[in-house]
Amino acid sequence: MDESHAAAVSAVLLGYSTLSETQRSVFMDQLNQFMFVSPQQQRRIADAWLRLCQSSADPSVQRIAESAATYLAGNKKGRKSTKK
Repeated sequence: MDESHAAAVSAVLLGYSTLSETQRSVFMDQLNQFMFVSPQQQRRIADAWLRLCQSSADPSVQRIAESAATYLAGNKKGRKSTKK
């Protein structure tokens, strides 16, 4: 895993470490739901999470949504260029 991926994973784990027990339970329930659905359903779930975060009143949550949207846009471009 390169440094940028390690940092991204560490950021998610750091966020998880700050959650209350109730929030951790909700997180794990949603992660499990996400893991066991089709890729199309995963995209729909991720899009819903993105919209929810973008509409949040919390500036930190909005920055995470902006970062995720940028990351996803970069990955889509990368996938298209590898198919050519």
